[in-house]
Amino acid sequence: MPQADLEIRSEAVQEILIRTPSWLVRWGITLIFVLIVMFISLVWFIKYPDVIQGSTILTTQRPSVKLVTQVSGVINTLYVADNTWIHGASPITAIKNPVSEKAITYLRSFLCQVQQRLQAKLDFIMDLVTTSHVFGRYPG
Repeated sequence: MPQADLEIRSEAVQEILIRTPSWLVRWGITLIFVLIVMFISLVWFIKYPDVIQGSTILTTQRPSVKLVTQVSGVINTLYVADNTWIHGASPITAIKNPVSEKAITYLRSFLCQVQQRLQAKLDFIMDLVTTSHVFGRYPG
């Protein structure tokens, strides 16, 4: 068998391989290649993520109020919940101390009585001694 008679590919494959592509296909492939090269070069020069250094101040329309205690101690009772509006001289918390709430209430009422009698300019004798309230620690 001579070499010329031997067919390696079919006629359909031979027709596809022999025919040159149209100008649109050739230039389209070239254009896509150029665009890919441009995109890769752009990505090389532009580093992501871009970071811009700067300083900012974050504020609110109604700024919060700083609460500073005048004494230090351990919080015993918290009278308000989180995000609650406070009006005037409302107590927010109680710091742990040796004086009980009952003793404080008793002292307030006692002081009101003393103040009323002083304003009325009356002579009076009042006893502060009580066995049911502790007003402080005894030394020792």
